[in-house]
Amino acid sequence: MYKYIHSPSHTDYVGFQNLLNKINETNSKLIYLTARTKVNHELTKKHLNSIGINCSDDDVHYTDNVISKGEYIKNNIQINLWDDIIFIDDYPSYIQ
Repeated sequence: MYKYIHSPSHTDYVGFQNLLNKINETNSKLIYLTARTKVNHELTKKHLNSIGINCSDDDVHYTDNVISKGEYIKNNIQINLWDDIIFIDDYPSYIQ
């Protein structure tokens, strides 16, 4: 219910902008992975757009709360295409 009432905000806007600059400079790719369900796709896009993040639908992935983000990455994202992968999350346990 929280996500329907409260708009998202950046926790580190300057840091995020620096990350985007490095991604553009190094021909890298930013992929968004959320535990939300794909049914909430329009709300997720609205939330991303509200903080200035405009990305293609192909760059947003959903676990539907049925699989961990780590398992989702292993099963659905071709990590062998990249030299380095950086996973950022707001929950330390998800990073582990």
